[in-house]
Amino acid sequence: MRALDRVAPGLVRKKALARAIDHVLFELRSTGNVCLSPVNGLLFNLALHHHDPRHPERDAAFRGLEYWFWEDDVEGARICGARSDIWDTSFLLQALCEGPASSTGEALGRSAATWLATAQIRGDIPGGAEHYREPADGGWGFADERHPWPVSDCTAEALEALIHCADHDLAQPLPRDRQLAAVRFVLRRQNEDGGFGSYEPRRGSLVLKHFNPAEIYGNCMLEYSYTECTASCVRGLALARARLGDAIPPGLLADVDAAVERGVAFLLGAQHPDGGWLGFWGINFTYGTFFAVHALLTAGLPRKHPAIRRAVAWLVRRQRPDGGWGESFEGLLDGRDVQLPAHEPSLVAQTAWAVLTLMAAETAEEAPAIERAIAYIQARQQPDGSWPRERASGVF
Repeated sequence: MRALDRVAPGLVRKKALARAIDHVLFELRSTGNVCLSPVNGLLFNLALHHHDPRHPERDAAFRGLEYWFWEDDVEGARICGARSDIWDTSFLLQALCEGPASSTGEALGRSAATWLATAQIRGDIPGGAEHYREPADGGWGFADERHPWPVSDCTAEALEALIHCADHDLAQPLPRDRQLAAVRFVLRRQNEDGGFGSYEPRRGSLVLKHFNPAEIYGNCMLEYSYTECTASCVRGLALARARLGDAIPPGLLADVDAAVERGVAFLLGAQHPDGGWLGFWGINFTYGTFFAVHALLTAGLPRKHPAIRRAVAWLVRRQRPDGGWGESFEGLLDGRDVQLPAHEPSLVAQTAWAVLTLMAAETAEEAPAIERAIAYIQARQQPDGSWPRERASGVF
């Protein structure tokens, strides 16, 4: 890039810089100055200041960074790497629908489901196509209703949560046209290999990864096919297909069938020989396997399918003497299964992922492993009902 910069004509450079600042201003304006994340938000503020220190939108752009701030009495002010309101609420609602009914849970579920429905993006972002934004209509983001960057798996999980809420009388069913918009949104994120990206399908050559200007984000130049995104999308599409039935137009239904079939094929091809799936957004094989097994089962694979049995066998082999599971983040550095040192206790979050997977795919042989895991989770619960905060379980 430096060599090209030296030989680039001045006019070409001037046009490129003008185009770049146009993208910066579009991102600021279309997101209410929040931007995709505090990373590009801060960089865009610096770029705008460098472009014009007296730009009329400079102060509003800088104030937009406050979206990412939070403060408490213990550690003071900090900036989060991302907000996750929609993602967390979707899983909370799914958990409430799995658990026993209670008046408190029903009140919480109704309130959360009402908010989640309002967080769906209605319509596309004006000027988005000109700035290479994929259509946003029907999607949900990772953060909240103020954040107009929808994501494939967030949309699939939110749609699934609201379907379950309607089944359990916690919410009115989402209107059919909005459910179909969510289905179409998810379909647009599928890659040619059958897997799903996050914000968009991959649309550039893998050569682009060699032009990465960042020093800490290894995969930021392109979208990839992720185990977790693919699994959430396959499961969400399969559930929507089952629930909506004849309400899905024939052409769209054929697209859903094909997408689920291709997604299943991608997941089966991505399984490691030892039985696990590599995760990307969480640690690591435990996380990827949790998503993949649930997706394959929802798509119709039987519990006795060889891929499911290999995954179950791998999880059982990885169960630790205390009954839990504990995988180190270090394995993400080179795609390996790295376990925590033997002297460290197992992690509650990873144990929950593992035991949910076993419960979904269990045969009689896995009952002892499940019982030990449940006992470990119970033993780790604190008097106030929560569980201790342990090592980080999610990563970028």
